[in-house]
Amino acid sequence: MRTLLVSVLAVVTLAGCGADTHAAALASAECASAVHDDLGLAESDTSLRTSDVTVGGDDDERRVAGRWEVPDGGEGEFTCVVVPDDSNRLRGLRVTDLDVFRARDPG
Repeated sequence: MRTLLVSVLAVVTLAGCGADTHAAALASAECASAVHDDLGLAESDTSLRTSDVTVGGDDDERRVAGRWEVPDGGEGEFTCVVVPDDSNRLRGLRVTDLDVFRARDPG
């Protein structure tokens, strides 16, 4: 019985980590999309790259921070806050705060 309990606890813990990883990836993607728009990149432009991304918070609010760059020389950092939004069919999130810092502007 003890082995079964430990096994079930391990599976539940791993499932929780997977859900948290998925939620962090969605928050990161929503913020990257907002950075893309803030930089004025064309909708078809897929050149934006993000790196050093960290995601913190909980299900009510996630804070995302990282670096961004585009091949033509633009680069900088960003911070972003997302909250759940059922009206967003793609990711179920809405950006409530976005700061894009430009070390060098694109173009």
